[in-house]
Amino acid sequence: MLVIRVSGKYKMQSSKPCAQCVKTMTALPQKKGYKVHRIYYSNEHGEIEKTTLTSLLKQEQHISKGSKYVTPKV
Repeated sequence: MLVIRVSGKYKMQSSKPCAQCVKTMTALPQKKGYKVHRIYYSNEHGEIEKTTLTSLLKQEQHISKGSKYVTPKV
């Protein structure tokens, strides 16, 4: 899976999958009959990083601005 975020000036920005994305990548592929093996994403330096879903699950996960906006506050 490749995840890239590009600014208005065509510069790559950080696109590390957020907690909700990791949750979706864990559950949805199993329902559809496939697996996510490798994940590539752009970091804050404009470089592509390679990781695995298992590795992302072990790391501290962030909440994206979009998730903060659409998730109701309790």
